[in-house]
Amino acid sequence: MVYKKLKNTLITIFLIMMTTSLFAVEEYVSRIYKEIDIIFVEKDDGDLKQILRENGEDKNYHLMENYTKKKVRRLIIDNDYEFAMTAIYIIIDNNIDVDYEDEEVVEMYSTIAEAYEIQQQYEFEQETKRQQELAKKEREKEKKRVVLEKEYVVSKTEEGKTIFVTGKDDRLSSTKWKAGLGIIEFNLISNFESQKNDIGIGIAPEFYYNYTLDNMTVGFDAFADLRYLVLSDSPMGMQFEVLPKIAMNSLSKNFFFTLGITGLTDFLTDEHKKDSEKMKTFISPAIGFQIENINIKNASLKFGADYYLGHLFKPEIKTAFGVKANFAFTFAEMEQVKLSMNIGLRDKIFIKETGIENRLNAIFAIGVENVIR
Repeated sequence: MVYKKLKNTLITIFLIMMTTSLFAVEEYVSRIYKEIDIIFVEKDDGDLKQILRENGEDKNYHLMENYTKKKVRRLIIDNDYEFAMTAIYIIIDNNIDVDYEDEEVVEMYSTIAEAYEIQQQYEFEQETKRQQELAKKEREKEKKRVVLEKEYVVSKTEEGKTIFVTGKDDRLSSTKWKAGLGIIEFNLISNFESQKNDIGIGIAPEFYYNYTLDNMTVGFDAFADLRYLVLSDSPMGMQFEVLPKIAMNSLSKNFFFTLGITGLTDFLTDEHKKDSEKMKTFISPAIGFQIENINIKNASLKFGADYYLGHLFKPEIKTAFGVKANFAFTFAEMEQVKLSMNIGLRDKIFIKETGIENRLNAIFAIGVENVIR
């Protein structure tokens, strides 16, 4: 009876000691598990390296390593390969230091490395695709911006942002052109020496074009007239003029310097050739100026003067020059063009050894030009 009681007592003491020991082991291992949890949340490779090194010789190290591998597997499920590789590498490195073999860790490292490489390639392809999409959107945005700048007025905010405030008027243009046809033209040739006046009637087309750049405006004027009906014994004839021009915008967009060519010729018969008083034919470089777009309500004025250098090659002519003026009155304006009635005067003056010859043109024309501001 005494022996039986003693036996039960010893067994009870042993069980108590074993239970106490088991609970003690679970307690410190559990504490390390919690530290490993924190390490994986913070992805702190330094603390992971330290905690495994400190417990590398512990009899329960395999539990700590297995728990770490469990956390690594969770990272793999979450596709977080970068820290998974770091953690596995730390385990392998620590196992070498403590002479602990675990082939599973090495296999895990190979698997993670392969998966990580695939992930990086996928992310690279996705980033390349994203950059291509961004570039495509930027190109489309640039195309839209160019179209908007053509169709809308561009303004800048105080912060430097570009905004498109209103539709751009189609009439806002850097190009200005005008074409005219002198449907009635009176031509008067006067010779002051003989005091003889020859009158003719003709038609006179003309065209001018201006293009405005940042610093200058360039263009040209072209004019011609054909005298097809004469009211005296004077011959039929024609004149022409082509004058390139330039204006410096800093000085004035309306004041042009001109340099071109001008000429005239009479269609002489044998009878007309006997008359040696008239000019007959004259072609010359012309240099001069003209002032355009002097607006007076719904009308505009244009005038200028040219010096004819060709007289230097004709001994019988002392000097030669021309003046011109045109008054245009707008009577109809449409969306893109406007119509005008034009009254113009052109005069060529030749001072000769034998006297003065004057060729005056009075022109009534219909003009059409583009509408701009």
